[in-house]
Amino acid sequence: MAGQDFTYLVPSSVDEAIGLRRDFGDRAKFISGGTEVVPMMTRGKLRETCLIELSRIDELNGIAGHRHCHHIGASVT
Repeated sequence: MAGQDFTYLVPSSVDEAIGLRRDFGDRAKFISGGTEVVPMMTRGKLRETCLIELSRIDELNGIAGHRHCHHIGASVT
């Protein structure tokens, strides 16, 4: 992105994603596709050095009904 070096990580579970965020700290940003983040990096508006892709984590892609509520995963469109 315009000469900016960054690391792109694709965890396979929520626990792995949390561990990566813990390892990289404030230098990391969670993304799910990068529709807004990547253009912002290109324009120099974001300077994170690590992007953690969440869209491929199955447990974030579903909707589950429970007795009194519904769980909508963070990657559901």
